[in-house]
Amino acid sequence: MKVLNFGSINIDHVYRVDHFVGPGETLPSDSYQRLPGGKGFNQTVALARAGTAVSHAGRIGTDGTWLRDYLDTLNVNTTHLNVSEDIPTGHAVVQVGSTGENAILLHGGANHCITEDDVDKVLQDITGDDDTLLLLQNEISAMPHLIRSAADRGLQIVLNPAPMTRAVRDYALEHVTVLILNQVECEQLTGRSDDAALDALAQRCPQAII
Repeated sequence: MKVLNFGSINIDHVYRVDHFVGPGETLPSDSYQRLPGGKGFNQTVALARAGTAVSHAGRIGTDGTWLRDYLDTLNVNTTHLNVSEDIPTGHAVVQVGSTGENAILLHGGANHCITEDDVDKVLQDITGDDDTLLLLQNEISAMPHLIRSAADRGLQIVLNPAPMTRAVRDYALEHVTVLILNQVECEQLTGRSDDAALDALAQRCPQAII
């Protein structure tokens, strides 16, 4: 089994602070780290370290080429990780308070510049006969086209629909093979908070393992 992860890559700017900055406040930080991140990137790293043959497709800016280089050291196929010259890599500003709680401001950057043409170029030579599993999150653009195109090619689709947005309700979830979500996300997707939420989800995603 091979995995094609069409997903997000972020640069996380992490600041240690005494407390979260408030409106109108200027707050010095105790430390700063620049770290790799993004749901897609983290999943690709985990798969590669587990010995899975994984390819990562997506977009970064010129400021994120070090992230691609890191994936290369893990033998990840980055052939379809494109570089946007005029759009920065997706990034997050993370405040970590003295108690370990965090507050995160996220900017999609190049993750939100993935086009339907990008999708078509990546998937053009892949079919269900290739024994390739498509892994998706909800941090990139062109998701509806990506899901439908993958389904047309007979690919198995694993979807983690986080961060949950209203747009997810319009995705062709009937094509998803495995759906990964928590209780809150299940309630957001089905509009149900009772025991019938799983039944509603099963009707919405009849092919999926949940």
